[in-house]
Amino acid sequence: MSDQYISKASDASTHTDQWSQDSLNRLDQAIDQILTETPQSISLYELIRALTQPPHQIFDERPLGDSMGLFETNFVVMNSLYRLRKNQAASYEISSLKIAKYEFSTSEEQPDKVAEVDPLENYYLDWSNFQQSEEDVNQLLNSFWERMLAIDFEESDLEVLALSKPVTLAEIKKQYRKLSQQYHPDKGGDTADFLAVQQAYERLTAQG
Repeated sequence: MSDQYISKASDASTHTDQWSQDSLNRLDQAIDQILTETPQSISLYELIRALTQPPHQIFDERPLGDSMGLFETNFVVMNSLYRLRKNQAASYEISSLKIAKYEFSTSEEQPDKVAEVDPLENYYLDWSNFQQSEEDVNQLLNSFWERMLAIDFEESDLEVLALSKPVTLAEIKKQYRKLSQQYHPDKGGDTADFLAVQQAYERLTAQG
């Protein structure tokens, strides 16, 4: 394990109750440097991978192989990103698939990104959410991957229903009824097409 691996705080009375302030400062500096030196956006996975490599080596790769290690690493990195966004004269775009830093010199620049409200910010800035059991962590990760798979299928599912964005839930339901009648095997339709329409509809409506 790297000597720079973020260590647990020995004093349980620290404001994070888990991580030393020095460790958090080193993580903040490493993340800020990576994003400053990366002209394009990167994913959360790519950022964490960069934090396991020289010259930073904030994290050891081994803890990332289990659910608890993955959750803790994800939480600490997201916590750092939101603290950086609150405390620095820069705008940070933060999501699992896209993380980017936008430099600006005045408050007028990048107004939309600065004003943007992220519902996850309060969650990751509250260290009480870091205290999770292994069962809770597994449920969170399963829920995350279900949402990610739904996003991955969205474009192809809309294509199956002969729809495109922007589209309302009412339009999806109307098109599903039309195509399910058209492709229903009892009405001479193709079974494979009928099942594809049904699966696409179920995934799309599950998101809404």
